[in-house]
Order: sequence, then C-alpha cells, then structure tokens
Amino acid sequence: MDRNQPNVANRYVENSFKKGLFTEMVNGYSSVLREQVLGVTKLDFLDENTYIELKTPLQSI
Repeated sequence: MDRNQPNVANRYVENSFKKGLFTEMVNGYSSVLREQVLGVTKLDFLDENTYIELKTPLQSI
C-alpha cells in the first residue's frame, strides 16, 4: 500500500464530512483539516480543537 494515499476509510469519512453527515461531531467540512500533526504523531482529521483518528479492523495478519 502506498503510505501517501489516504485509505478507503479516511476517504469515506471525508466524503461524509463534505455531505454534512456528521454535524454533531464537526462544525462543517470547511473547518475540517486532513493529516494534522500533534507532537510526533500525524492524525487523520482536525476540526477546530478536536482531533479525529480513524481505525479500521485488520483483515489478516
């Protein structure tokens, strides 16, 4: 997998943000930033002062 490409779960959630499906969680897509750094960690999304990190289950090990 190309580590520079966002995974499917991230694209799905980003699209949901764009459609306004998570208004209880974020203020609006225009306020959501992708791939934000917090210390030495890169997190998937930032909405104002709320960081969002997505996790997906492993298919196999």
